[in-house]
Amino acid sequence: MGFETDLPSLTFWQAAAVVDAFEAERQFLVITTKAKKPDMTSSVYMETLGGIQQEMTRVDIVREKNRASPQKDHLAMVADGVSALAWITIEPKPAEYVSELFGGAQMYGNKVLKENKDKYGLTPCFR
Repeated sequence: MGFETDLPSLTFWQAAAVVDAFEAERQFLVITTKAKKPDMTSSVYMETLGGIQQEMTRVDIVREKNRASPQKDHLAMVADGVSALAWITIEPKPAEYVSELFGGAQMYGNKVLKENKDKYGLTPCFR
């Protein structure tokens, strides 16, 4: 049984874009471990980031096009969280950037937990 059969369709499409975003991030990190630090304004650097940006945009498009969906908070949580993949473009302290984004994703996550705790017997896992 694959996860695609267990998820509502919007969540499935957004999850597929998240997987692709992580794959693009991994590819970027593999390349950067084998090269010297590029000029962050160069076209080569921007082209290398293109895959990550494209997939992050796909994740956000699912959220934006479905703001009226009952899954809107789920989609917002994932879209806010996947933005943390842009940490690779932040200097000098990417951890602060990721921490700020985590707050938004956590807010939506808590909302999802609160709305569904009685429905599924959910308890918060992260605090």
